[in-house]
Amino acid sequence: MIYSRLYFRSIQEKNILSFLPLFLIFALLLIAVGFYQFFVSKQFPARSTKAMQIYLERMEITNVSYNRFDIFWETNKLEKGWVIYWEKGKNRKNVALDIRDIKGKRGEYKFHLASVGGDYELKADTVYLFEIVSDKRVFKVGEEKIFQFKTPPFFNLRVGRKFAYGKVFGTDNKPLENAFVILNISDEFPSVVITKQTGEWLINLSNLVSKSQRKVSEVNDDITTTLEVVKGKKKSFIKAKVRNLRPLEPIVLGKNYDFTTVPEVLSARTSVTSRGKYKVDIIYPKKGAVIAVRYPLIKGTGIPGKYVNVTVKSNKVYKARVRVDKEGLWLVKVPLELLPGKHIISIETEDENGRKVNLFRNFLIAKSGESVLGEATSSAELESTPTPTFIPTSVPTLTPTPSSKLISNNKKASPTPTTPVTGLNINVFAFSGLFFMIIGLGFLVVF
Repeated sequence: MIYSRLYFRSIQEKNILSFLPLFLIFALLLIAVGFYQFFVSKQFPARSTKAMQIYLERMEITNVSYNRFDIFWETNKLEKGWVIYWEKGKNRKNVALDIRDIKGKRGEYKFHLASVGGDYELKADTVYLFEIVSDKRVFKVGEEKIFQFKTPPFFNLRVGRKFAYGKVFGTDNKPLENAFVILNISDEFPSVVITKQTGEWLINLSNLVSKSQRKVSEVNDDITTTLEVVKGKKKSFIKAKVRNLRPLEPIVLGKNYDFTTVPEVLSARTSVTSRGKYKVDIIYPKKGAVIAVRYPLIKGTGIPGKYVNVTVKSNKVYKARVRVDKEGLWLVKVPLELLPGKHIISIETEDENGRKVNLFRNFLIAKSGESVLGEATSSAELESTPTPTFIPTSVPTLTPTPSSKLISNNKKASPTPTTPVTGLNINVFAFSGLFFMIIGLGFLVVF
């Protein structure tokens, strides 16, 4: 064999011609690499399956104030993410983590929320630039990856008097933690909060900022709002007027609701209507309602400036005295945990003429695992509450929030995938086959 002759010849003498086969192999490899670069890569460009790409499906500026704002975004699959932001014209950059993350430990989520200015206050009426970042990329919307937002001028924060609140449950009828609730009202920037361990959420309506006027706006009770509740792959869309949000009826994630069609049914035995503008009533809980909240928030209406004495008779007796505000509303948060079963609320106040008014209300606290969205158990003492119109998930009547919203320069942008993660690549197979063919030819020459 050639190899044997070369071996024995090398013992006797060193001849450079003996290395010609090796030079030939290396030359063929170089030719193959050049062929690959100029022909194969052009005809078969790298391809990537869409399933492997990670990109933004949505991004919104939320929870705006003069000294902070939040960024809410959605990726098409689970991914880590945070925000890098800085004042325009300045070099100092800051990091805003997802509100569920801690330093050194960052989770993978589909929905993300980061607070810009959470660690230190931003300047009012100032432009800030920001990027949305993950371990693998800087996300883009279209061709843009650096976005800007100008904070509103300074305004005096109002003490919270108007709130939207409610509770979210999973399909297993258990309170749902870490679900996002997104509230859109008219021209105001959206408000986004995350549910607590009890499934409860609360949004302050007193300091909502108008997009067009860039200042705090008044929220009328007759305005129709849309809420979106999201977690994982499930979403719920809710349509309601502002007055329906105090509180919003319990929501089961994955179902859609329209509360604007719920009639205002008031029983003559449970309310007193005066000839004037205001009436005395217990609005929540409804008569005979079944609720799952162990620490309920009692809400009612009355004559502005009058006091209301509230008594809750349960396993314990709780009493409170509250004053009706100028809009004719009063609220009492019960600090006692109410056990499952029947409970009675009684209030004592005065009407416009100074006459005493006494009202009573029965309601039930559901046991763990019991349904809380149906009507109350039939009883001679209870009345079923109006049930909101239920909209089947398969045919939603509300238009979901667009996949991407205005973040800079008041223009809409369609989400565009960023640099794709490599998937199947025909170049690899072509080059590998060519490489092994050349190696095989080299061995034939040598042996």
